Amino acid sequence: MRFGEIYNDSTLGSQRTIEKFLWFPVTIDYQTRWLERVTIKQICIQANKEFSASGYKWDNYAWIDDDKP
Repeated sequence: MRFGEIYNDSTLGSQRTIEKFLWFPVTIDYQTRWLERVTIKQICIQANKEFSASGYKWDNYAWIDDDKP
């Protein structure tokens, strides 16, 4: 497992791209997809501004479509 500040890339406003197979529906910008392999762009946002000091979470931002022939 990865622990410590070296591996902590969840800073406010940072972005990442993930690839996964969607077993359950995911909706981004009123477009729902499921039962397919997708690439999703995510942005790190603050989860709870009132009660959490470092409560960051990754929020789905956009679908990344690969147009492969």
